[in-house]
Amino acid sequence: QFALINNNLVENIIEATQEVADTFKPDWQAVIDITSLDPAPSIGWSYSNGVFAPPVVPPAPPAPAPAGK
Repeated sequence: QFALINNNLVENIIEATQEVADTFKPDWQAVIDITSLDPAPSIGWSYSNGVFAPPVVPPAPPAPAPAGK
């Protein structure tokens, strides 16, 4: 598996040989072999300085107070 990176974000994951993945390189910021990574990055993960990171999920907003209180 290869992660296709643009703007430091994983935009796509492909199943391919290294030879095929290399053909994608001119169109992407980076094409990274993620076959042996655990956990495996997925679309939406960031990639910077050779490190993948999952997206940061903002905390849920607090529940509104019951009406009339």
